[in-house]
Amino acid sequence: MTAAIRVTFVVLAAAVCMSLLTGIPHPSYACSCAQRSQEEYFYSSDAVFAGRVVEINQVPGGYGVVFEVYRYWKGLSENDGAVSVLTGRYEASCGYTFEEGGEYLTYASRGGISLEVGLCGGTQPLTFAGNELAVLGAGTVPSGSAVSADPDLFTTARPPDVVLIAIVAAIASLSAGLAALIIKKPKR
Repeated sequence: MTAAIRVTFVVLAAAVCMSLLTGIPHPSYACSCAQRSQEEYFYSSDAVFAGRVVEINQVPGGYGVVFEVYRYWKGLSENDGAVSVLTGRYEASCGYTFEEGGEYLTYASRGGISLEVGLCGGTQPLTFAGNELAVLGAGTVPSGSAVSADPDLFTTARPPDVVLIAIVAAIASLSAGLAALIIKKPKR
């Protein structure tokens, strides 16, 4: 193998490694959100709760979303087994896209007489909210709620992206080994 081909392989391997390390996808939105801490999301919200979306209705300018509330930490009462929130129609206009049947940790703010949820408010699927739920604590279960979420979900912190980090490290190691084999000159 010629030196030029070896250099080409090394450059290609390095490019693959760099794209894997820096190319972890993150969604981007036309709606620009400032990064805030969990404490800032909590204190700037009028209601904080976890629950399952049971109904989504189109309303003027967005969607009305009805939740079965599993637990709440702020802004609801023991009788609030179900809560409705409003959100914008599109993520580009800072609306949050909920899925019927989906479970969410929701940070909502009062917009007049209703609770509103936006893309920049900290709301996220429960499956990604393990660390936040651990910090929030057990919360309160409304009396009218038939809690169907895993109770451990509300007490166990989950390490962030451990699997993704392991995959990226394995790919980087394999690429480095491949590059070393390509560069190694054959014995004569």
